This record gives sequence, C-alpha cells and structure tokens, in this order.
Amino acid sequence: MGSAFFRLTAELGEALLIEKSNRMKVIISAVCLVAAIGIWYWSGSTERRLRAELIDGAKDMTYRVECTACGYVGEMNGSEFVRGLDDTGLSVCPKCGESSLRQVGLAGSDPEQFRAEVDAMDSVSEVEEAAYSAQGELDKVILELAAEPKDPERMNALQRERAKLEAKLQALNIRWSTILDPSQVRDQ
Repeated sequence: MGSAFFRLTAELGEALLIEKSNRMKVIISAVCLVAAIGIWYWSGSTERRLRAELIDGAKDMTYRVECTACGYVGEMNGSEFVRGLDDTGLSVCPKCGESSLRQVGLAGSDPEQFRAEVDAMDSVSEVEEAAYSAQGELDKVILELAAEPKDPERMNALQRERAKLEAKLQALNIRWSTILDPSQVRDQ
C-alpha cells in the first residue's frame, strides 16, 4: 500500500508540474502575443497617422478620375479615392472593381465640357474676349484661395471653380489654335 501511495503522489506531483508547465506556456505565449501586437502597432503608427491625415485632408475634395481597365471617367469624393489607394497609387474603380482608377484632375477640370461653347465661336476676337473674361475670373478665385478661407466648403467650391476656369481657358486656347490654323481641328 505504501508503494501505491508514493506512486500516486508521484503521479500527482508530475501532473501538477505538467499543469504548471502548461500555465507557464500559456502565460509566455500571451506575453509574446501582446509584445508582438505592441511592436506591430508602434511600428506602423506613423504610417497610419499620415494616411488618416491624408484621408481627412481629401474629404472636401472631389477628383475627376479615369479607369485604365474599363475606361470609366467620372468624379469621386477625395477621401473615398485616397482610402482606396494601393501601393501603385491606383484606387478601385466603382464600375469594374479593378485597382486601376487614377486621378486625372479636380472635378470640373475637363476642357471637353466647354467644347460646344467654344466651338460656336467663329473669330479670334470672340475667343480673345472670352479668354480675358475667364482669366479675370480665375485671377479673382486664385486671390481668394491665397487668403485661405476657413470654411472647408468654401475652399472646395473655390478649388472646383479654379479647375473649371482652367479647363475653360484650355478649351479656349485649343479653339484659338484651330481658328488660326484650321489643320489643327480636333476629332469630332
């Protein structure tokens, strides 16, 4: 009976050692996991903070975007565009879902939107008058932007107006060239 008692206590002692050993393994694993998470978090905190600032800074912007995969052209909120950026600088296209969407300018910056208006102008003097007018408006917008308005909505509206006026001037310059040299007529 004595030997059975010692065998039993020896087995219990071994079981207790194994149980303590398993607890230590769990504790060590938990400490390592917490340390790894901490290292991961702190190592990328600057990058995450900068990305968050970039997204926040673009929230009031609207970009004109183009998909190189499906040909989609449209406008997209700046923070949505930035949030979807990958390492190549492309975002996800809302039409085809491919990561091939690129920014081509601010919303309203497509000179094609003024094509009908400027193609109706038949003389250099008409184009010149329209260009001086658009340039005067652009100068006013640039001066107001230089004053850095505090209202983000006003800043966004001014940036869109600037893009629109620059696109109009570009369209007027193209028309000026085609009036002076008819061989440079754009494709219909």
